[in-house]
Amino acid sequence: MALKLEFWPEHDGGPLWSRDGATIDLNSLPLSRGLREQLTRWNGQYDDNKLPTGRSRDEAWLREGERLLHAVRHELVGYDVIVHEDWWGEPGLPFPNPR
Repeated sequence: MALKLEFWPEHDGGPLWSRDGATIDLNSLPLSRGLREQLTRWNGQYDDNKLPTGRSRDEAWLREGERLLHAVRHELVGYDVIVHEDWWGEPGLPFPNPR
């Protein structure tokens, strides 16, 4: 069974999260150094207003996130990297029902 990770940028972590909501240390994953640096730089630019729900929606930043999501999936063979929002270039998955 593939390990599930969620792709989501945030101020205090990310952009990869475990199923229990803990941020994942990018150095703990089999990602290339270049991709880890790109993810860190991109996530560091995160601001709520860059999202489609924000005042200024940053199309270039969103497209870069989409590109990075695909690169992460390409490098993380054996992982299931999911999104819950539809602005990463694909339909987002529904959030699981709380138990």
